[in-house]
Amino acid sequence: MTELYERIIAADGTPGLYESNYLKGNAPDGSGAFWVKHNLLLPRQPSACPPVAELWCVVWLADDGWRPQVWKRVVPFESVTLGRDVVSLDVGPVSLGPGRAVGELPGDPPVSWDLRWQDTLPPYRHFDDDWMYERPFPRKKLVTGSPRAVFAGAIDVGGRRVSVDGWVGHRNHNWGTEHAFRYSYGACNLWHDAEDLTLEGFTVQVKVAGPLRTPWLTGVGGLDRGERYGVGSLRGMFASAGRVRWPAWAGFVPERRGAPLHVRMELDPSHAVGLRYLHPDGQVSYCYNAKDATVVLTRGGHRSTSTAGELEFLFPAPIDGIPLHGEGTLDELAASVRP
Repeated sequence: MTELYERIIAADGTPGLYESNYLKGNAPDGSGAFWVKHNLLLPRQPSACPPVAELWCVVWLADDGWRPQVWKRVVPFESVTLGRDVVSLDVGPVSLGPGRAVGELPGDPPVSWDLRWQDTLPPYRHFDDDWMYERPFPRKKLVTGSPRAVFAGAIDVGGRRVSVDGWVGHRNHNWGTEHAFRYSYGACNLWHDAEDLTLEGFTVQVKVAGPLRTPWLTGVGGLDRGERYGVGSLRGMFASAGRVRWPAWAGFVPERRGAPLHVRMELDPSHAVGLRYLHPDGQVSYCYNAKDATVVLTRGGHRSTSTAGELEFLFPAPIDGIPLHGEGTLDELAASVRP
């Protein structure tokens, strides 16, 4: 099943779908982080906006106060070469393939990157049950192809070369017919006191119909030396608990195989980047993401900590005081398309 979804889902061009393949990495010494996103958006009504690829790069540097620098370009979907049996994307100066990502985006200053990575752990499926990937619900699917990737290469920001050799991160792949109504998502694979340990979790509320929403659902888990822990079944998500209180998220999984699990993450709002996420039906949600969140993970009495957590929130309304990037309507998105 993992192999089935390690490909570009939107390659056949079916309307009503979004898809994201992204890379994130953190410097072990805390000097910086990056987030390179390759997004595909196929609106439900192509007459409102043609299918597009949204190419993003976000860089945080400690000596710049961890303020995010953001670049984006929108190109026609038809100009992108996509792999059908493997995650592969190529659009001129930006490409993503097995083990390598290369790109450049204009701006003031411009940015370019050349990144290679080695996988150190097997892929991680967030959902335990095959039907959750095969059926329409949940509307968002996700699998982490590289839960702990070690990067080599460099990012160039306006002529300043940032070496990323030995940075630790992951490659994430998610897609669906709409974004959740609201959520918090947390991930970590670089720890003060653990090796070969990954964490990924979320607390999410999903639209059902009209004004109806599901209760908050929480899934928390990961890999420890290649062995899966935590829960990813729908029953387990209902049995677990989570709390979303900007700028913090907490998740709790009750005792399972003798080891209850608790995680708490918190970000600094001044380090968060704000992005507008358009849904295939034209709705907009507001995403806030940081790569230097504090993390405390407790499993059966063992405690692991980090200051290199990826913490993201998605809300139906914006947060005051954080600049937003990206288009807020399909009309704006259509107007921004460049060949």
